[in-house]
Amino acid sequence: MTVLLLGGTADARHMACDLHEQGVILIYSIAGLVRQPDVPCDIVSGGFTQFGGLAQYIAKQNITAILDITHPYAANMSDTAGKVAHEMGIPCWRYTRPAWEASEGDKWIAVDDWTQLLPQLRDKTSVLLSCGQVEQSILNALLAQSVNQHIVLRTAVKPRFNLPASVEWIKAIGPFNKASELALLKAHNIDAIISKNSGGKAVVAKLDAARELTLPVFMFTRSTISRVDENFTDSARCRKFVIAQCAHKKNKDRETFTRKEISLLGKAKRRGKREFTVVNDRLSTFLTPHRSERTFVGRFHENMSDSYETNPQSIEKESFRQIRALTTLDGLSREQQQVVMRIVHSMGMPEVAQQVRFSEGACEQGLKAIAEKANIICDVEMVKQGITKRMISKEPLCFLNDERTVALAKQTGETRSMAALAYWGEHLAGSIVVIANAPTALFRLLEMIEAGCEKPALIIGMPVGFVGAAESKDALWAAHKRLGVACITLLGKQGGSAVSAAACNALLRCHQGEYY
Repeated sequence: MTVLLLGGTADARHMACDLHEQGVILIYSIAGLVRQPDVPCDIVSGGFTQFGGLAQYIAKQNITAILDITHPYAANMSDTAGKVAHEMGIPCWRYTRPAWEASEGDKWIAVDDWTQLLPQLRDKTSVLLSCGQVEQSILNALLAQSVNQHIVLRTAVKPRFNLPASVEWIKAIGPFNKASELALLKAHNIDAIISKNSGGKAVVAKLDAARELTLPVFMFTRSTISRVDENFTDSARCRKFVIAQCAHKKNKDRETFTRKEISLLGKAKRRGKREFTVVNDRLSTFLTPHRSERTFVGRFHENMSDSYETNPQSIEKESFRQIRALTTLDGLSREQQQVVMRIVHSMGMPEVAQQVRFSEGACEQGLKAIAEKANIICDVEMVKQGITKRMISKEPLCFLNDERTVALAKQTGETRSMAALAYWGEHLAGSIVVIANAPTALFRLLEMIEAGCEKPALIIGMPVGFVGAAESKDALWAAHKRLGVACITLLGKQGGSAVSAAACNALLRCHQGEYY
């Protein structure tokens, strides 16, 4: 069972980590406007339009359920998710962060929309907009009704239009504390705050500050989300439910068929629908209708193909034959060709071969490190799990979920991927570093090498995403000669766990003498 987790919130990140630890197969979706999340699963960034829409993505990725943990005010995304899930015949579950509740001394005014809010702001002279992105037409209408009004707009991403002179933009990402919020409100003489009832602890400090200063808070009400099969406001209950659903689906799948059993049934001559019982614990040779000590029931339509390739070696061999035919590998060494083909194989996109870059002697450095049983250090657990275990002598290292990393990230306010590098130092010398998901980790590694830390033998730098991914790889490629490090990278926004693990596995296979 593959769950598409619609994220973009701290709740979603925590849920993704928890579910992954319980063996739930996830794909984490994020808009990618602010920053890439540190989650130990595959990530899709930038929305679904690039894939032809959400329905097309669900079909292509064989998604079997949607878990919506987007922002409480991401109503359009939530409505689309519920509608598409219903049309595709898969469940859509939602966790909604509990709303804030007013306390004694709060001066909250509930509003449904800007049309209802604007007239109530006419007498305000300095307004803090702490409610996400605001359309240009809204700002214009706000300023038009009060010429002397000063507006402070606080968002994580800068607006895409030029702001009027009376609008001051502040870039900020929570969490915030009460002291800093009080300082902000006093410095700008704020006399009204516009907010969404987002819930949670990250930005609640503005309400505590508003209460102390007896400021009015105009609070947008939450809209009702339709088409949800299960809705949770308790994260523990949500987590327990999803784990149970995935376990149930896994057991149901086991009762239905296995690959070998499909192969046997696929070769049998059938008309219409029949029930077959597979006999023999080894699933050796024959099918007997309706009789057995070990029952296996599978229903197949007569239009199902009777013949398809099941031999893994044959499948792999044919895959790489096609890849060679579809890509240009001229000028690459034997080992470089293997790396490029494995990357193409992991993505199903021959065109990405032109984006792979090798520094001089990169493959040789990697093979030497493998022969010396050097450490393999990964930025995320997904890469660690993707490295072929039969080809390595010791477990790859990943410090992302280390308790020290979690504590340090909270203390510094930076990503866990960056904080984890504080514990790489003693393992770096002569290692193979594989960075697949976190551009911040790659930037931090380059900073550390610049500052004089031990150097790895090879950096496989292929983070994926829209914010910082391409830039971090450009930085690696531009600096590798000056820093004296070998690298393999995939330029552009593409990359990720599967791609990076495939590149590492290609070198491991070359070391074992396995070439295609």
